[in-house]
Order: sequence, then structure tokens, then C-alpha cells
Amino acid sequence: IRNYNVSLYRKNQFIYVKRNEEIYETILTGINNDMEIITETDGQVNIFSYNDSRIVNNLDSANPINAE
Repeated sequence: IRNYNVSLYRKNQFIYVKRNEEIYETILTGINNDMEIITETDGQVNIFSYNDSRIVNNLDSANPINAE
């Protein structure tokens, strides 16, 4: 079970997304009413579900920020 804590996400902070074993920095632009995480990278908007395992704590960690 994944837990969600909206306080982990502050508007316009950087969050990190893992894709194909590489970790990318992206800017959090908001959270919608469905608790989806909205990010923007170079003008490209991406939406992640709140428990998406691709979202990681930081560049040193491959662990999801919202894992148990």
C-alpha cells in the first residue's frame, strides 16, 4: 500500500523522475483534484498518478518518494 502526503510536494519545487534507468529533474507545477502530480520539463507537461513508482526522492535514490 502506498501512502500519499501532499506536503511532500511544494509548488514549483524540483522532483525527480526515473525513466529507463536514468533520473531526470522536473518541476512540480501542481496537483490536480484527482491527486495527480503535474510536472513540466522544457515546456513538456507530464502528469503522474500520485503513487507512480517513477517518482523518486532525489538523485541518489531510486526509491519512490511515497513508498511504504
